[in-house]
Amino acid sequence: MLSPRIYPEQRDIFVTLFRDATKTATGARAAQVASDHGYIVVRVEPGGARYWAVVLDDAAESYRITSVHGPVLIFPSSEPVSRRSRLLINRM
Repeated sequence: MLSPRIYPEQRDIFVTLFRDATKTATGARAAQVASDHGYIVVRVEPGGARYWAVVLDDAAESYRITSVHGPVLIFPSSEPVSRRSRLLINRM
């Protein structure tokens, strides 16, 4: 997911639970993720032209916002799928 050979465009990778062992195995590239834990809320504006990814701290019931990413422009549907969005969420 982090390799530019797989996807050369800029992207944000949000990991909902990045375990220490996985971070160690990933090495220096582990620092490239936009978030390494928490809930991810995607807010899409009316009409769907832009969105924001909001990361919430899931360690306490307050669900404090830890970061906001965006706005990200959604490309027209005539664009290839890989160009429409740069958001990737994964549990590693």
